[in-house]
Amino acid sequence: MENLGMFIIGCVVCALYLTGYLYMIKYANDSHDRDLKNDLEKARKNFSKSKKNKL
Repeated sequence: MENLGMFIIGCVVCALYLTGYLYMIKYANDSHDRDLKNDLEKARKNFSKSKKNKL
């Protein structure tokens, strides 16, 4: 019985760890995509401003 209890606790801890790890990967990926999109929009604005200034 003692071994079964430790096994269940170990499985719960492992499941929580893996869930947190996958959440962290998803959060980092989403924030990277959001930052990349914002950077592209800023680059486009700066490019169009510099193009207008040359004309």
